Amino acid sequence: MQRPEIQYPCRWTYAVIGLDEEDLRMAIAAVVRRREHRLSFSRHSAHKKYCSLHLELTVENEADRNRLFVSLKNQPSVKMVL
Repeated sequence: MQRPEIQYPCRWTYAVIGLDEEDLRMAIAAVVRRREHRLSFSRHSAHKKYCSLHLELTVENEADRNRLFVSLKNQPSVKMVL
């Protein structure tokens, strides 16, 4: 199985999951700062314990994509990033 070849820069979408939508929005804002992005509500879990947001933005290269992933994951209100 080979790694997919990604042509950069490109639009990338992260699913950001946590307990509280507003906390997630603030955490994402802290990571992306003034960078152009689109943030939209995705869904609640079956019992509405968790919610997920889709973050879409342009990543410049693999290092940028990975840095954003780690930065999002390290936010206290973020439970998971996909």
